[in-house]
Amino acid sequence: MPRNDTRVSAGAPGWSSDQAISRLAIVKAIPAGSKRARSQRGYLRAVVADPVIAALRADRRRAVLELARILARHADWRTMTSWRPRERACAEIGSSRDPSKPLSISTYKRARRVLEECGFLGLVASAWTSSLRAGALDDGTGTCAVFVLTVPRHRGPLPADGDSPRVNEPLTGSHSEPGKAPRAREDRLESGALGQARDLQRRAPVLTRISAEAVRHMIKPFAAAGWTARDVLEAIDHAPDGRQHGFTSSVRHPAGWLRSRLSAWLAPDGAVRPSVSQQRAASAAVVRAGQAARRERERAVRAAAASPQQVRAHAAAAREALRARKTRAA
Repeated sequence: MPRNDTRVSAGAPGWSSDQAISRLAIVKAIPAGSKRARSQRGYLRAVVADPVIAALRADRRRAVLELARILARHADWRTMTSWRPRERACAEIGSSRDPSKPLSISTYKRARRVLEECGFLGLVASAWTSSLRAGALDDGTGTCAVFVLTVPRHRGPLPADGDSPRVNEPLTGSHSEPGKAPRAREDRLESGALGQARDLQRRAPVLTRISAEAVRHMIKPFAAAGWTARDVLEAIDHAPDGRQHGFTSSVRHPAGWLRSRLSAWLAPDGAVRPSVSQQRAASAAVVRAGQAARRERERAVRAAAASPQQVRAHAAAAREALRARKTRAA
């Protein structure tokens, strides 16, 4: 066998004893923005600490963590590839409601999809079974899927709300900040956009399949225009006319998907349109200005309607009330 091939064993009765996987196929299977895990223990630590997985519902999080443990336990130390027949993995994980029953296939697929979307799993080779053949050709053999265990490159723990940078606040667009060199302003903009990118990945797990730097690059013009991470999420889900996008299939290319959704919010000259929150703020400002003008007109009308005798009577009543208050105090 050539040196650039590695042979992996399915390890289950009824499945083929081995399957040749090239090292190039393993490298190609590593998700964008991730790297191959160095050890099973480090891989599990990264999965447990991931904020997206930690925010899952309890039963879904259990299925994801148990699947990660099974794959890590059966991983090859040299290539960090892992394989386990789906039926056996479901039996080992067990149902969250009744551990004596196997995990459902649909739950297994959802758990696997979470690991893939978060950058912790890459599919090296798909499963195959002879039962897909005609009945006369089914010899009861097959191969199970082979995965490579990976960890995201730039997915450190997110800071708490109290000590995090103001990633949810509009970025300043001033070009005349005293005491700030142009390069310092640019560095602060880069830092703010990166914080928004990480916040966006936390809110939209599909974007964890690409690096935070790639997300920052795509949202940087919007962050410079004062958009927040919530504004970007609104733009992903809605067109500028308010129409909500439909979701009929999973996202295959997160970078192209994000770029396509945000491009609808660009003017013909390439300028960034006002975000949803900016439009609401502008509308509220117009309403407040109208209310203030109306109150001023009403005040002017009341002042013009008051006669000089009424003004003198009100002043005398005020003086009398003040004199009575002083008398009681003495």
